[in-house]
Amino acid sequence: MVSKEKRDEVFEHNKPYLKDKDTMEDLLPICERCEQWCGKEHDFEDCRNQPCFELWLSNEYLEWCESFK
Repeated sequence: MVSKEKRDEVFEHNKPYLKDKDTMEDLLPICERCEQWCGKEHDFEDCRNQPCFELWLSNEYLEWCESFK
């Protein structure tokens, strides 16, 4: 997993898009499976420190880096 600093950078970069279901199509199924969020409206600020969300941020960072190659 990439560093917390890099995950924070990705979170800040993606923040404006977190409400867009098309942009977050790979994240929403993860959140829907989480007992904490099942059946509730997502609040990504609260979800931010959940392990599955941290892993998603790490993957997003790596994809972001790969896109510049």
